[in-house]
Amino acid sequence: MLCYLLEEEESPPIEEALPEPEESLPPGEEASAGPPAAPWFISGGVTYNFTSLDCDPGVAGEQACSNPIQAAIDYVGNHRLIPDDLTIHIEAGTFTENVSIDGDTAVNANNINLQYVRYLTGAGSEPVTGVTVAGGGYKGKFIVNTDGAITLANVEARDNKDIGVHLHEFFDLGGGAYRMDAAGAGITVTDSVFNHNGLANDQEYDQSDLYVISDSIVTIDGVSARDNMESGVFVQMGIDVTVKNSVMLNNGMGLTFRYEVRGRSTVENVSANFNQYAGIFFEAPGELVMRHVEASHNSGGAAINTCSYGGDPIYLQNYCVNSYDGNVSIYDSVFNDNGRYPSSNLLNGLEIIAKGDVLISETKASGNNRNGMYIINFLYSWSPYDITLTHRITLAGAGRGNTASGNGWSGVAVTALSNISIQNLTANDNGGGGLAITNYSFKVGALKPQDGFPFVVVSDCSFFNNKTTGVYIYTSGPITLHHTSSSNNSGGAFLYNNPDYLAPTGARPNSSWKASS
Repeated sequence: MLCYLLEEEESPPIEEALPEPEESLPPGEEASAGPPAAPWFISGGVTYNFTSLDCDPGVAGEQACSNPIQAAIDYVGNHRLIPDDLTIHIEAGTFTENVSIDGDTAVNANNINLQYVRYLTGAGSEPVTGVTVAGGGYKGKFIVNTDGAITLANVEARDNKDIGVHLHEFFDLGGGAYRMDAAGAGITVTDSVFNHNGLANDQEYDQSDLYVISDSIVTIDGVSARDNMESGVFVQMGIDVTVKNSVMLNNGMGLTFRYEVRGRSTVENVSANFNQYAGIFFEAPGELVMRHVEASHNSGGAAINTCSYGGDPIYLQNYCVNSYDGNVSIYDSVFNDNGRYPSSNLLNGLEIIAKGDVLISETKASGNNRNGMYIINFLYSWSPYDITLTHRITLAGAGRGNTASGNGWSGVAVTALSNISIQNLTANDNGGGGLAITNYSFKVGALKPQDGFPFVVVSDCSFFNNKTTGVYIYTSGPITLHHTSSSNNSGGAFLYNNPDYLAPTGARPNSSWKASS
């Protein structure tokens, strides 16, 4: 199936373009007295029903077809009708058919009506399940299902003035509450193309090419999103979201997760390059895993934030208030040459603000305007109500390890209150230092020895030709350097400071420097 969502470049305003509906019903048509069939629409107060058994309500008798949704769309255009609510309603069922809503009047003057068919919806008076449907129109297409699955396959949405396709699978509990249930129906989009949407540039939040809201699982597989005004793919709400085998190229933002994205999100085999802002932007309280991802030649490569901020009125500190697991894990990925738009603040290759643990393995972040990798995870532990040291930052790799070279600032910069382990990292030719760690040992006041101190371990690493220090570590906990070399750095090989650390006995411990140069 290939579904085209087309639109004339210069569509006339609605108030100037709406044709007058027919004053009389077509032969054989009468207002519906019972519940509508699927699909159906209302124009001029009259309900028009379509089923696979009868796809032409204007002709007496039954006119069977295999594509009742397309039949309803064609009926709107051919009879110069406009649905009163701009909606073609789809009731319970599974529809496997090619669906085309073509608003190009150069092809057919009657297509002007189709520019204002904005919604395909499965939101009936009763819960609807199992709807599989796609479509488009004047501002793209809203596909709504109150309590059932939405599945799109082999869809093309292009050249829409604003949004490409908006998928909304959401059960409203009332009173501002909603259900979040991984066992729900969910949304699936596969093998589809979403290009060149948002041409109106009218600053609507939903100019994204593919915009998804779900109270259950979301799967996006095999999607290409290019040349869109805002995000290529925007997931505002979902559980255990998976985006894989997809390309987001030359959009405002490449791939965006934001607001109510919970559970464990996975991004795998995704390329998000040459976007105006971030290639990947994740700002949600859930966990994130990325494998085989490239986000290069953007303003910023990947900007990840798993905190929901709160503030302490006494100490004026920010900290994470969400109770969800905010771990971030990145494997075998590339974040290179970001910083195309210097006016943006998203200029790091990989930027992470994490509530939980951070793991980065076999990843390269080189040639970026600012830092290759910039990692923060102290905000949660800064809360005066949480004094435990439970988080960990790990850079590791059994193969080629991690690389951060040729960046404008530091290769890797870490600001944390965590146990930190840096293994198998090469950081060279950076405009700042190779590795810069600031590991706080305080919350609100002085940390007592019995509370424990975060450690820093740097092993099997190489730092050379950096403009400042090869390795800079500020911490009040113990430092271990093992099998690590630092040479030809303008600011020296190693600079460390751990003045405040006292062992439980009251004696200052020695940091360990093993086979390092």
